[in-house]
Amino acid sequence: MTYIYDAIQELINEYDTRDPLEILKNMRVQIVPCNCQPQNVPSFYGMVTAPDGDPDYLAVIINPHLDREDTLLTDAHELTHIAVDREAIVSSPHRDCTIYNPNDRTEYRANTGAAHLLIDD
Repeated sequence: MTYIYDAIQELINEYDTRDPLEILKNMRVQIVPCNCQPQNVPSFYGMVTAPDGDPDYLAVIINPHLDREDTLLTDAHELTHIAVDREAIVSSPHRDCTIYNPNDRTEYRANTGAAHLLIDD
């Protein structure tokens, strides 16, 4: 799992911040609030996608009804997908309803990277 730590540390060093939203914006990743109502998608946090199938043009779609802490965690989680799973974003985008599922390796990696980003050593 050191490659996750290294990838996130590289972003922290490059952008001189641990703020996932600031990093995403500096990477020119679009942040798009989903057009959803909380009662219709209570478990939707966010997802990262390549709208045109182009790994250089990415968008994070986020539930605008999340509180500040969940938004911060979701941004960090999606940023980690970009940092370590960019190929999968293009080949198999998915909705992030399993953000807390420890049995899903992709989500586990994203949570590990999010924790490293948000918790200073």
